Amino acid sequence: MKPASLQPKLKVRSFACLIEKLETRKVEQDQPLCVSEARTEYCQTQGDIRVHGKSSSVYTVSQKTNSFAENVSWSIRPYARKTDAYAMSRVRKWSVKTLKASHQVSQCTKNHSIPAVIFSTAGYTGNHFHEFSDIIIPLFLTCRQFNGQVQLIITDNKPWWIVKHQAFLKKLSKYEIMDIDRDDEVHCFPKVIVGLKRYPKELSIDPQ
Repeated sequence: MKPASLQPKLKVRSFACLIEKLETRKVEQDQPLCVSEARTEYCQTQGDIRVHGKSSSVYTVSQKTNSFAENVSWSIRPYARKTDAYAMSRVRKWSVKTLKASHQVSQCTKNHSIPAVIFSTAGYTGNHFHEFSDIIIPLFLTCRQFNGQVQLIITDNKPWWIVKHQAFLKKLSKYEIMDIDRDDEVHCFPKVIVGLKRYPKELSIDPQ
């Protein structure tokens, strides 16, 4: 995950603490929290968040006037196997940008009142082991905090994958899955997570 302009300090924590704390902590308004771990990376945003699928962009619109709120961006591939160059090369790259409200920002064309999670079904999808290790379990870890009140947004969509796992996906979200890559609408959410949480060990879920 490489900052595209300024070099904001990346918050890196032990993953066991991360899962405990991030589900209950409030992300600072207008400022993305981007986390890099051994096997995954993701950005969590809260406030006035705008998603434009066709350009693979997530915008955090800031009311602040300090320099941090201007021209800051991160790039991220939302698939939980970041050290595997081949798998990641198949994943669409997304940008997470912070913009001042005073700048020209695309207006919302669709408003949503629930959080959203953006993830990829590329990588090693089709391999049973990797589907669980890289997507199913990380998706559960990321979405369980929302109790079904979350919009799942898929990039690199494979319709057969949704059909295969539809029973699981319906347990995670009460809403129809959004295929975002060719969507030219500007979707506005109160909170967006780009990428998935996971533990470093394969097929791992902390029972606590």
